[in-house]
Amino acid sequence: MKNSLKLLDSLASYLISRVIYRTILFATILLFTGLGCGRKVDNDFILVIADKNSSDVIEKFIDDLSEKVKFKVCDESSKCVEDGAINVIVEKLDCKECYQITEKDGRFVVKGGFPAGIIYGLTHFLELAGFRFPHPFYSIVPQKIDSLEKKVGQINSKVFEPAVEQRGLQLHILHPIEALFSFWIPSPEGEKEAFRIVKWIARQRGNYIQLTALDNIRKDEDYTRWKEHMKKILDYAHKIGVKVGVNIQIFSVSSFQKAYVVSKKQDLEKILSLPFDAVNISFGEFTGTTPDEFIQKVNEVYEWIKSFNKNIEFSATIHVGNFENLWVEYKGEKLLYYFLVKYANEDIVPWVHTVMFYNLFDDAGGAYNHDDFSLHREFLFEKIKQGKKVNYFPETAYWIAFDNSVPLYLPIYIVSRWIDIKNITEAGKLYSHVIFSSGWEWGYWLLDYLSLRFSWSVPVTWVEPLSELFPGWGKDIIKKLGEIQYDYLIRKRLTPYLAGEDFYVHLGCQSKVFFSQPCRITFEELVKMSDAEKQKFEKSVLEPLANMEKEIGTLLGNFPADSKSDPLILELKDGLDITYLRVKFMRNLYEAVFLYSYGKEFSEKIDTAVQILNKADEVVKRRSKNFFYPRPELLIESVENPTIYQFGYLKQAHNLCFWRRELGQAKLALGLSSETIPSCID
Repeated sequence: MKNSLKLLDSLASYLISRVIYRTILFATILLFTGLGCGRKVDNDFILVIADKNSSDVIEKFIDDLSEKVKFKVCDESSKCVEDGAINVIVEKLDCKECYQITEKDGRFVVKGGFPAGIIYGLTHFLELAGFRFPHPFYSIVPQKIDSLEKKVGQINSKVFEPAVEQRGLQLHILHPIEALFSFWIPSPEGEKEAFRIVKWIARQRGNYIQLTALDNIRKDEDYTRWKEHMKKILDYAHKIGVKVGVNIQIFSVSSFQKAYVVSKKQDLEKILSLPFDAVNISFGEFTGTTPDEFIQKVNEVYEWIKSFNKNIEFSATIHVGNFENLWVEYKGEKLLYYFLVKYANEDIVPWVHTVMFYNLFDDAGGAYNHDDFSLHREFLFEKIKQGKKVNYFPETAYWIAFDNSVPLYLPIYIVSRWIDIKNITEAGKLYSHVIFSSGWEWGYWLLDYLSLRFSWSVPVTWVEPLSELFPGWGKDIIKKLGEIQYDYLIRKRLTPYLAGEDFYVHLGCQSKVFFSQPCRITFEELVKMSDAEKQKFEKSVLEPLANMEKEIGTLLGNFPADSKSDPLILELKDGLDITYLRVKFMRNLYEAVFLYSYGKEFSEKIDTAVQILNKADEVVKRRSKNFFYPRPELLIESVENPTIYQFGYLKQAHNLCFWRRELGQAKLALGLSSETIPSCID
């Protein structure tokens, strides 16, 4: 009996020990896999860990990503890590904007200058994890975050620093673009939108925003609301390392829009009661003043501004305009009067401007009567050679009647902005690169997105950064379209036949005195041409238009039919569609008039143009339902606002007003109609 009891006792002890062993083993597995904490180790979220001194900045910077990015404050960061998370510890570096990303023992550390460097480094890390920030109002959050060790290993401890010191956008809110409704017109929605735009610019490694001031704030009621609104935006921008400047105008005689014009010192009080970091002055367009008056006034405004804030940066825009009345003589030199800036106070930073998608190194197509912008290039390069501060100030949209208001999808802008920044930075150190921005829908966000990134790090090719946003075939389509447009719009000067032309643009071209965008040969002029002139027109315009249409049509044929769910791809497809239809529409109209001038049958061409217009209308209506901006009605409808344009910047595009205007003009030249031609100015 005793032996039996001993046997049972031994068996029980064995079983108990096995249970304890298996329990301990299972608990150990749970501990190391994270299951013991109730969370699987599948890297399903990123935990950003920061100390109390930087917590407010970082938390607000990533608050829109809360689905996949969590935040924790901990002064002893090593004790704050969580199993089941990708742990990112944020630390400060003793530098202004540099950053580095490291990995050790499964933990990642983002080090950078505070606040900008940390923000850039954290953005870079998120991009390695699959996040993308293409548009101010659209971000891409990955469904699954893959292992990051290999990706971080490729850049482990590398220090990233900017190629250009000041990088940003001038949000040109003299135009009724998205930023007007976000930054300048106070509203709860606008405040949230402005914060998102500031954050988006910082995510592209930008550190500067400039606003074009409007004169509505002269009214006390408007000013009080505006000041409160703007103060919140400035505070947020400064918190994340973004400076904010303001553009004002002097010489009211040349103010053709509702810009804030400064004629006396008191005019600056309302603006500079807020902590702006910079003031930029411009001088209007098409009209000038005497050299002595110009220099005296610029210096006077400089002194006024410095009396308000001695540390504020002061700059002046060197505009374009090769018109007789803008050429002056000063100290034995004949020059465009904008260049008189160089004779003003030497601390004034010149902003060298170019317009539309033209650049400093290629043909300018006759824009503002310039065949090229070599004068501006030489001035810029001389300043760089002298080691002086200088800003290059090109555009990514011209809006009025030229590009996104038509609408047209124009990656040619990316080509030119890359040509510029590559050649300039190879010549020496550029202090500032600020882009004149005028609207983001129809793919124009991409132009600002890439231009900002070019300022941070100039890629070997302009196509390289597209891989971050588009699949291989999508990148290839944009690349090829950019090359086609570079060939036909810049080299072959077909720009006037794709751009729109409202009443004022038409009037300027007909007067030959003052005009902005390159001018086209009108339908009426084509009818009256000699045979020799018509043959030249056929070779220089009609045949290249047909070839361009064919090449873009080939791109459309290569567009995969089953790739229409991604919002960026949807926009690319709509942009390609509308650009193809635009080329085809204009070719058919001009060919109809060309045939008519020879007494030949032309009705088929006109009928085809009408069919194309109907197809274009379908594309435009489809795109308007997929805008990224959360208040799309402000962009496409008549809207009361403080600019001279009482409608959103895409109203003419939405109604295809320029197309209808051109159809009416062609019918008039053909003797088919005497209907009133739309002016497309309201």
